[in-house]
Amino acid sequence: MTCTVRVLLALLATAASGCGREPAHEGLLFPIQRLLDGPPPAQPAGVAWGEYVRIAGEERPAIAAPLVGGELVQGGPPQPDSPVGRWSLQLPATFQDTAWLLVQPGLRTEDGTLTRLAARFVAPRSSGPVILIDGGEAAARPGAHMVAMVTPVAALDVRDVVGAPVVVPAGAVATVGMGIDEAASAGDAAPVEFRVAVVEGSRETIVHRTVLDPARRMEDRRWADARIDLGPFAGRSVALVLRTAPADAGRTGTSLPVWADPVVLAPRATHAPNVILISLDTLRAKSVSAYRSPRPTTPHLDRLVGETGTVFDAAYTTAPHTLPAHLSTFTGFYARGLSGVNPIVPLPRHIATLPEQLRAAGYATAAVTEDGFIIPRVGFRRGFASYRENTSPDLHEPLGQSAKTFRAAADWLAAHRDRPTFLFVHTYEVHYPYTPVPPYDTAFATEEDAGDDENARELLRYEQEARYLDDELHAFLDAVDGLGLGTRTLLVVMADHGEEFHEHGSKRHGLQLYTEALHVPLMMRFPGVVPAGQRIATPVSLVDVAPTILDVVGAPALIGVDGESLLPLLAGGSLSERRQAVFSEAASALLAGIDLLSVQMPGIHCIYRTRQGTSQCFDTELDPAERTPIVGADPRVEAVRAEAVRYWSLRRAAPAASVPDELVRELSKDADLERLQKLRSLGYVE
Repeated sequence: MTCTVRVLLALLATAASGCGREPAHEGLLFPIQRLLDGPPPAQPAGVAWGEYVRIAGEERPAIAAPLVGGELVQGGPPQPDSPVGRWSLQLPATFQDTAWLLVQPGLRTEDGTLTRLAARFVAPRSSGPVILIDGGEAAARPGAHMVAMVTPVAALDVRDVVGAPVVVPAGAVATVGMGIDEAASAGDAAPVEFRVAVVEGSRETIVHRTVLDPARRMEDRRWADARIDLGPFAGRSVALVLRTAPADAGRTGTSLPVWADPVVLAPRATHAPNVILISLDTLRAKSVSAYRSPRPTTPHLDRLVGETGTVFDAAYTTAPHTLPAHLSTFTGFYARGLSGVNPIVPLPRHIATLPEQLRAAGYATAAVTEDGFIIPRVGFRRGFASYRENTSPDLHEPLGQSAKTFRAAADWLAAHRDRPTFLFVHTYEVHYPYTPVPPYDTAFATEEDAGDDENARELLRYEQEARYLDDELHAFLDAVDGLGLGTRTLLVVMADHGEEFHEHGSKRHGLQLYTEALHVPLMMRFPGVVPAGQRIATPVSLVDVAPTILDVVGAPALIGVDGESLLPLLAGGSLSERRQAVFSEAASALLAGIDLLSVQMPGIHCIYRTRQGTSQCFDTELDPAERTPIVGADPRVEAVRAEAVRYWSLRRAAPAASVPDELVRELSKDADLERLQKLRSLGYVE
């Protein structure tokens, strides 16, 4: 980005700097030491460094004893005359001399469903080689049989994790999370004392102490956070020591203590705008009133973001599906460059992501999502210090949880307002099944008013949910402003894809590339930086989101990506010469390979069906609904075709080893039962 563009864009040129930025904010805390971001110092054996641990729906990068070396064990027959379905479980002979075992049982039924049962610790030397497990109500299901993962775990003793020495600046603080792995919430788990000490030479000072006992206290089944004033040690070279130990000598047992993302922070006067990226899953542009929806679905989004920021009138997804669209948003690559990544095969480590770049720039990072295809292990959690999922697998409950999601997001912001922050918020509120809550279920009209047209009835319910979502977004943005963060926050609101209501013979999304599935809302707001009331007609893509955010905040760019920063457009200029079109792709049938390609250029949209060898092109100015394909010679069609060939030749990610569909299904059932249930309720899985 040139200096001239920044001056025109930000209007912040000063005599001292010909390329000004937003003024620095005094006292923001930046990390001077992140234990997890450097090579781990010499530590006791059996410590995993930086693996994510999930507690109460929130994953954090952590220092923990890894659960490795386990065996999957098949249970014996149910015990006769047992009223609760009690199964016997033979412990592996190789583990019978182990001090402690973690047993994580489940009941599998004829349809492949796995119901997880309460985990427990077992001391084989005292319990013997066979233990009994109660199956509860699940035991009555047809074909139920017991399976269990049996893993050796260490005894609970005193364990220190020692950080590297650091010279403490004035105003420094240390932050760290503490928790007990959810597998250790069983009734026989022991309580754990967490201590944080500051060591200077041979002198040790205890600066924090917490005891967690999730087996007996429900309130301890969550992360506990400590913020420690290091002011008394200013100017001195010290090391942090994180110590866990048994908290009650009278209770035998073991546990799985976890330290989350220990950081030493110090104030720095520097430019560091916050970033909030909000993804309103499945919200198509044509159902947003700022994009001329016939119904006033989003008055608050229009007023608080559209009118005070910039609206991109021609923003398009890279794929009409949650996972690839969000991967493009996080990486800046089109779906073609990420081929091979799927719900089981993760993003290659060499492909950097937006949250990783912002974390490296000193940002506190968090995500609050509603799971589904935003799958943490695929790569979405990388770079986040906090990754929270609000799950709702119950078909009888509304799937969207925007109120809960936005409330958790606002709470996290409030706790980190003295740091530069990146917050990603994702909600399924308007996703199928469309279940508007009262009184929004009568907004605009009733289902009876829509008559017998089921498509019209579903569209009404969908847009009623959009109206509800708009009010929840309003409450969240009010909370941001109430924290005093609105004027120093880059706010980006987007959708990952649209939704079809039989405009072109199909419902939902995923298998077609017409405008209702591809055209998405994209708005940006940053007072004094992003022009207010501006509308941009140039076609842009979700691949442009991450490059734009990184450019605005001055963080290191993503290298070699397909996307471009949109700052030149915001300043009234144009994108680079290489940007002639934007692209989307899809498969025309479930489990089929990619065979549909969409190419958008100003005034024209072409869809190629590569398996059939056919195509359709539409004049998007004369025919925005894409009802009548272009017939006859049109010089623009050849230009679009050339761009299609260029896209198809893009570098593809190195393919991962193929995973048979049968194995995918088995992994999904065993590795992430809750997510499988959510995907089924969203309509993705039979």
